[in-house]
Amino acid sequence: MKYLNVAEYIAHQPLEAQIILEGLRHYILNAAPYMEEKLSYGVPFFYSKGALCYLAMEKGKPYVGFMRGLELSDEVGLLETKGRKQVKSITFESVEAWEYKKAHLPTILQEALLVNELRQKRKKTL
Repeated sequence: MKYLNVAEYIAHQPLEAQIILEGLRHYILNAAPYMEEKLSYGVPFFYSKGALCYLAMEKGKPYVGFMRGLELSDEVGLLETKGRKQVKSITFESVEAWEYKKAHLPTILQEALLVNELRQKRKKTL
């Protein structure tokens, strides 16, 4: 199915996933003043000084994928590689998992924003 916007994408997910995806969207949009969202490849992507992260579903479970996840410290151990080379993600198996894991989202988002900012500064100096 082709969605028109992020809200429509979320509205077409199972109810429990909608709760988690809306929560993720809220945290991401409020992580930086100039955060942008748009659908790319059929899923919500978020941009701040480059592609930051995206929301998706896998086997009925919502997750957030961080574009430069390999560069994140992951001190809490929530990020999963799932065989990918660059992207790391956090899967939310249930609303209970969301309640536990969301406490760590602001820190992970801020680190991801910093990685994007540093990457952009490096490009400008080259």
